Amino acid sequence: MGASGAPGARFSVGWTKAGEWLTYDINVPATGTFKLQARVASEGPGGVFHLEVDGKRIGNESTVPDTGGWTNWRRIDIGTATLSAGAHVLKLKMDKESEKTGSIGNMLSIQFSKP
Repeated sequence: MGASGAPGARFSVGWTKAGEWLTYDINVPATGTFKLQARVASEGPGGVFHLEVDGKRIGNESTVPDTGGWTNWRRIDIGTATLSAGAHVLKLKMDKESEKTGSIGNMLSIQFSKP
């Protein structure tokens, strides 16, 4: 983790490599379909990542775009997911590094919202 450089945010995840992952305990207040977005940054074309909930892939396999800097954050759409109410485990999985940067990219946040 490092300082994010984003207003209101304290930390981001960086120096990410294929095969790495992070898990988060989440609580979905009501069953529904959610729009998925991630706030990412990369100084050059980034690599590929995906999300899983309770071991099942959700959304799209996503590529971090070139945002022009490691703390130039951009929100990207990463698909939709239908989730049931209650406790779940969210996994952010790093799949493939960028050939140019050697990293997936920097991650600031993942957002679930009603479309």
